[in-house]
Amino acid sequence: MVKKIKEILFVLLFLVCYNFVGEIMKQKIVVLVSCHKPSKMLRTKYIMPIQVGCAFKKERFENCLYDDHFENISQKNKRYCELTAQFWAWKNIDAQSYGFFHYRRYLSIDTKYHLKQKLDCLNDKVIKKYKLNDESLEKLMNKYDVIVPHRALVWNNYSQYKKSKGHHIRDLDFCLDVIKNDYPEIYPSAQKYMKSKLAYFCNMFIMKKDIFNSYCTWLFDILEKHEKKFDCADYALYDYRVSGFLAERLAGIYFTYLKSLKKYKFRKAQTLMFKNTDL
Repeated sequence: MVKKIKEILFVLLFLVCYNFVGEIMKQKIVVLVSCHKPSKMLRTKYIMPIQVGCAFKKERFENCLYDDHFENISQKNKRYCELTAQFWAWKNIDAQSYGFFHYRRYLSIDTKYHLKQKLDCLNDKVIKKYKLNDESLEKLMNKYDVIVPHRALVWNNYSQYKKSKGHHIRDLDFCLDVIKNDYPEIYPSAQKYMKSKLAYFCNMFIMKKDIFNSYCTWLFDILEKHEKKFDCADYALYDYRVSGFLAERLAGIYFTYLKSLKKYKFRKAQTLMFKNTDL
């Protein structure tokens, strides 16, 4: 009896998720907000929360997508972090533009620069001030191909990775070798970005469909090769988030490469960070 009830609940949950996916697939823009705990979330026609690491969790957050439905790598969330949401969107959603935020970090849609970026919480005032709405998002993507965060100042990207807690330079070196051997046209951008004192963090962006598909094909190919080479089973729990850490650097390399092509319109956006995300 208990088994039968569980099966029924699973089917109902699947249908709810399927309806959400069907709704999203009809939209021009999909921005997924990754969350691993119940949090204050913005949900609009274009902006949708997605629970990540669902393969390890019994609790399902309400009004969310789930990264363990359809084609997914949810079981790799401890290593891939928010990338399980990116992979899920890449494999299961058909939209014109794709974006990714975090439960405590959003990109401002407002084209004006605001001095205050560290905020108490997500509320109506913040949503209005930073134009976190579908109309503003659509206007932005009608003008630009790629939206990226403002870059952070570091000593240089290679040294920053090497000296950061929980990061192992062998992992980055391996990825750079893969780019050099398998993607030689991107390697000059990799060299340039590694020497740069400006860094992209958090795996947040909004991209047009063709760019996003090309990026994911490239990104997950490199990360899968790294995973096959290094199982990282001896890493501490924080260190084991290695694929997520690497993706932050790989994203910066790919943005640098896209800019070198001089065919895409970029826009920098402020990163909004929320101190209080509790419901």
